[in-house]
Amino acid sequence: MLYKVTKDEKYATDLKNYCNYVINSSSRTPKGLIFIYDWGPARYAANLAFIFMQPQVRCTKSDYEYGPCHQAADLGINADTYRAEAKKQIDYILGDGGRSYVIGYGDNYPTHAHHRS
Repeated sequence: MLYKVTKDEKYATDLKNYCNYVINSSSRTPKGLIFIYDWGPARYAANLAFIFMQPQVRCTKSDYEYGPCHQAADLGINADTYRAEAKKQIDYILGDGGRSYVIGYGDNYPTHAHHRS
């Protein structure tokens, strides 16, 4: 993320505000998947899970002192909440809601994929 490179607090604040907005205010399906758009909602949820996990890079002391690696706590970001939400979204996509959305994964997965590209 840009904060890791620039150390500009604006980017840490923007990231925190965006993640908090998505977690607290986004539409959700009845079983909890964050719902951004009608076509392919799981792709948006998976991308959000990736964003939620970005601030939680594990750092060594030397990384913290010399590199652009910062722990979520150092950013003031609620790492436990973001990790839990990322896991919830990915678990839903993999079948915790009763159906896996990944072909060949789990017990109840799609058997006739439709791809438009």
